[in-house]
Amino acid sequence: MSSLRRSSSIAVLLLSLTWAAGQGAQDEESEDHYKRWLEQDVAYIISDEEKEIFLQLSSEEERQRFIEAFWLRRDPNQLTPVNEFKEEHYRRIAFANERFSAGKAGWKTDRGRIYIAFGQPDEIESNPTGTTLSDHRGGVARAMESGPDRGVLPREVVTFPFEIWRYRYIEGIGSNVRIEFVDRTGSGLYHLARDAEDKNVFAYKDPSTDPTSVAQSEAFKRARDRTFSRTELAAKLASPPAIKFRDLQQAVSSRIRYEQILFEAEFSQLRVTDSSFYVPITFSLPTRKLHFKPNGDVHQAQVNIFMQATNLQKRIVEVREDTLTLQGADPAQLKRGSALYSQRLLLPPGRYVVDLVVKDVHSAKIGAKQELVIIKAPSSTEGPTLSSIILADVMRPVRAQETSADPFVIGGHKVIPNVGRRFHPKNQLGIFFQIYGLRFDQASGDPDVRLRIRFSRDGETLMTLEDDLSRFGHLRGETCAVTLSVPLGKFPLGEIEAEVLVADRLADAEALSAVKFAIADSPTG
Repeated sequence: MSSLRRSSSIAVLLLSLTWAAGQGAQDEESEDHYKRWLEQDVAYIISDEEKEIFLQLSSEEERQRFIEAFWLRRDPNQLTPVNEFKEEHYRRIAFANERFSAGKAGWKTDRGRIYIAFGQPDEIESNPTGTTLSDHRGGVARAMESGPDRGVLPREVVTFPFEIWRYRYIEGIGSNVRIEFVDRTGSGLYHLARDAEDKNVFAYKDPSTDPTSVAQSEAFKRARDRTFSRTELAAKLASPPAIKFRDLQQAVSSRIRYEQILFEAEFSQLRVTDSSFYVPITFSLPTRKLHFKPNGDVHQAQVNIFMQATNLQKRIVEVREDTLTLQGADPAQLKRGSALYSQRLLLPPGRYVVDLVVKDVHSAKIGAKQELVIIKAPSSTEGPTLSSIILADVMRPVRAQETSADPFVIGGHKVIPNVGRRFHPKNQLGIFFQIYGLRFDQASGDPDVRLRIRFSRDGETLMTLEDDLSRFGHLRGETCAVTLSVPLGKFPLGEIEAEVLVADRLADAEALSAVKFAIADSPTG
């Protein structure tokens, strides 16, 4: 009997230790999340006072409430369901990672920092291969003409690649702000120029070896080009932007449940930073269920769309509201097929209940769905990770007039998912996903990755594609987007599984994911 009691005690002890270890891992994961939010997500916009307060908080609830208040202080219009400032901030981070990455993530670069903090410049002068400037542009050449070396014939100045960003006005800094970035290595990594001579290939003087000549040339520079002025501007640019909006109370939305309109929804996850993820959601609405009313020469249907994400503490963390308008001359044709709508939520790692509600304005019919969304925090261990695998009907590079804010745009590609993942055998299967956490060779700056996509049915391999990312990969900083189109004509009808394996040979680590789709003669079902 004593032996039985002893075994039970040991079992309870083991269970307690297991729970404690799991709880400890969760606490450590939570700490990492808040650390990444502070040091990455809001590094350029949080004030010193806010940072000091945040670091003094001890509980997860206090930190979560601080983060909510942080964004509310910057929300330009609490009457709208979207925090426009927060949405724009994370759009800027994604844009910076897409455009300014060069050996490191775009948000970490000087151009990325300025873009995230102050937005799109009003004007950009870009010289990606360098150029030749005349003497009047200032610097050493001008000093030779007017200073101690007066009488020396003017000469042209050859520059490194550089960009000049101009802002008409930046609050707290001033009007006609001119910011210069120089790429002195030819690597695409531009640094904030703290001296007018930084871009000058031949005339640059190192003050540690020739301080006299630098001091002499300094006196003949334009005021804005003098080192003191540049240093003062750099210090101002390093300060977080001013908070324009006062603290506001959070609005509360109510939940509703109806099933008068059936619709499908596709959820994906794409990493923006280590502590923030985009969750694109694509709706597919059968138009035969919608009520089209005459409106002049056309027939029109309107659908109100409501989206809400709630965490497990019952707190609403994201809300989206929008109206989808469909119109055309032929109502019979309008009622064939489906209408697609895309919107994305911005969420930190965690577990969420996402409610989707649609309402046909003209018929007052309503449909609703609820989805559990689990966003895992990036692992602290080294190795590649994958985004959701998106199976698409349309996948192409973005066009000149399209921006990252447009529907279905992911980085440099427009990706329209196949909601329901049902394809006709005559169509192409578009595959899109992103790879994060790759290791880069220190000498070449390139990753060493092997990609394998295996198509199978009932365990039997139908096709295998392998590549080193040279054909399918699009590397931008620390993120690699993979795009490929696969003809389906040789596949059998029925359910197919696509298994993606990414092997990072430098890290000696792999990432594996799989997704299923169906091939049918009537893909819309």
